[in-house]
Amino acid sequence: NGENEKLAEYISQFTKTLTDHTSVIAANPALDAVASHYDSLAKSKECYIKWLIELPRTLPVAEADFITVFGNLVENAILAVEKLPQDKRVVHVNAKMLSDEMLGLTVKNPYEGTIKLNKKGLPRSGKAGHGIGLSSVQAVVGRYSGSLEINTDDNMFTAGVLMYTSVVSE
Repeated sequence: NGENEKLAEYISQFTKTLTDHTSVIAANPALDAVASHYDSLAKSKECYIKWLIELPRTLPVAEADFITVFGNLVENAILAVEKLPQDKRVVHVNAKMLSDEMLGLTVKNPYEGTIKLNKKGLPRSGKAGHGIGLSSVQAVVGRYSGSLEINTDDNMFTAGVLMYTSVVSE
């Protein structure tokens, strides 16, 4: 979009995260780098992420696709919890193979206020330019004949993703 300065800043932050990286969150190096970036971002905002990533070193779907889904959901969760009192700033991330052909990802976080969902089951945003990330998640997941399910019960936002590894459509 011609926002080269923002891109350069993002790359700089991401590169710093990679050089500061000491612990392994995921077996896949690209996913591990992204998870480490968000772990560092969460810590800088005094938030905590509980990771449970049990995926193989070689992801069963295109890395770029899974990282798009993963990154959008984790970033949204961090943005939501950073507004909460300190004791509620926890994000739960769980990614694993549910079977040989099905990958599951759940990102769960508390929130305050009211979330209304649109006709597609995605949160409605009153802010211009918001809500694009979840639409892209839904599009990527759809290419794998999968699903994105949003649940907002009891002030707990849960995004659940299923992706079929043997199905990829354009």
